[in-house]
Amino acid sequence: MAKKKVVFFDLGDTLASTDPPFIYRIAQAMRKAGFGISDKELEEAYVAADYELYLKHKREGGINPAQHRAWFLPLLYEAVSPPGNIDKFRSRVREEMSALRFTRAALPGAVELLERLKGEGYRLAVISNNDGYTVEKCEEVGI
Repeated sequence: MAKKKVVFFDLGDTLASTDPPFIYRIAQAMRKAGFGISDKELEEAYVAADYELYLKHKREGGINPAQHRAWFLPLLYEAVSPPGNIDKFRSRVREEMSALRFTRAALPGAVELLERLKGEGYRLAVISNNDGYTVEKCEEVGI
């Protein structure tokens, strides 16, 4: 059997997490902006938007972080269909999101696991489908 050389980890909710989770901060910001949406409803819309982004990724042959940031939120807003002027609503949600406080931390045992694997000679890689700030987020939590 060939020796394993590289171990890949997802960042969000595998190595690190935020409290409250990002998806629930979006729902909270939408409610503060006047749109009555439950956490569950937003979660379903988020999954639908993420799937649409995946399909776009396949069609385009890949996407970069800037494209992810540009494309994901419009897909999410299309999935939740808030009433009224969408640009004004998005602006209000952005304002509310920037006012919400959260913490980010490595999950229990994550740093120790990575150190152990590195000590055993494994090459480690962190992957993520988030906003393009994976390196900064890893540094923030000590990974």
